[in-house]
Amino acid sequence: MGHLDEYRVEDLPGADVLYIPDFIPKETASEWYQALEQSCTWYHPKLKVYGKEVSQSRSIAAYATDPSITVKYSGHTVNMIYTYPAILQSIQEAVEERLGVKFNHVMLNRYENGMEYIGRHRDTKENRVIASLSLGAVRTFIFTPTKNAGESASLKKIPLLNGSLLVMKGDTQKLWRHEIPKEPKILDGRISLTFRQLDL
Repeated sequence: MGHLDEYRVEDLPGADVLYIPDFIPKETASEWYQALEQSCTWYHPKLKVYGKEVSQSRSIAAYATDPSITVKYSGHTVNMIYTYPAILQSIQEAVEERLGVKFNHVMLNRYENGMEYIGRHRDTKENRVIASLSLGAVRTFIFTPTKNAGESASLKKIPLLNGSLLVMKGDTQKLWRHEIPKEPKILDGRISLTFRQLDL
């Protein structure tokens, strides 16, 4: 991905992160948002939290290219679909072409407004390259260093613009956690598409 070095994010010691604010035009992003809302199979996962089953606030849709791929988190086995809607296939191909890598799984998260969020976490080590496309409302993406990131590391905030692409690779997951916090003043919705390379 040397052709994308101009998009490298600084101030993240040890991490390898790219941020392309204008991956697609805002008009295209709005069209994709509406198409994905209508064509994807959305649902609210039931998660186990401290032994109790709760419904996740944001809805998700999950797709994979191989039937052997499964994903589980917080005691929930994700409802994986192995046939991509045409619009989703086109979007994945556009991301793959720009980055020069292939993905075999995509998780879509739909945030109805700023009250829906995703807590601080790290993705698992088999995620070699992770690319996240943002559609809709601008939300804040926060990187928080682990103790292994070094004394110079400090919290980093990136506003994820409509039509932007964030890429994480290398030791990013090892050294940094990330989250999208609540932002109550945001009333509009957002859809994120997170493309991953999972081991078969």
